[in-house]
Amino acid sequence: MQRLAEIGVLGMAVPAEYGGSGLGTLDSVLVLEEIGKVCYVTAMAVLGEVGVQCRIISTYAPESIKRKILPRVAW
Repeated sequence: MQRLAEIGVLGMAVPAEYGGSGLGTLDSVLVLEEIGKVCYVTAMAVLGEVGVQCRIISTYAPESIKRKILPRVAW
């Protein structure tokens, strides 16, 4: 997971204003599909990070929480 974070995969769902790539859902799914071709378990771990946590925070959290958490996820 550390290497995926270093190359920006874990920040793909984080909006650009918080340091992420700001990829949409389709782009994120395509990345997860490619990871899943190599390792299903890793793809599911990434899905938990970008598909659930980041999207929920970036959509529903107050601005103060977004500024605190999202840049740390995006690295």
